[in-house]
Amino acid sequence: MPRHDSIFKALLRSFFADLLRLAVPALAGRLDLTHPLFLDKEFFTAGGRRRELDLLARVSFLGDGGSSLLIHVEVEARARPGTGRRLWRYRNQIQATHEIQVLSIVLYLDRGRAGIRILSLEDDLLGPGL
Repeated sequence: MPRHDSIFKALLRSFFADLLRLAVPALAGRLDLTHPLFLDKEFFTAGGRRRELDLLARVSFLGDGGSSLLIHVEVEARARPGTGRRLWRYRNQIQATHEIQVLSIVLYLDRGRAGIRILSLEDDLLGPGL
């Protein structure tokens, strides 16, 4: 793993609640961000290749009888074509394994659009419409 990967993974863990408050403030207000459960070394196969997620955390909803959400964060050096489709595949595999909803967030370090954009990954036969 490149050195910068481990640095960003540590930063994501340390500032996880802040990331969610910035990226999805309305949702963050409904979550118990004081006790995220970070799922380490989540591996799976995507297209025959072994993958390790940058960050996967289980977060409970406030006052909702124990229901929770998985939050998947990927750090990308730069925006590239096909990222939406790849995240769609990752999300489907995570959801199939853990059987709960997944929110995916991508942080682009360079060459991404400035600011925060919310995109939806559609559940259809052709994958995301990105």
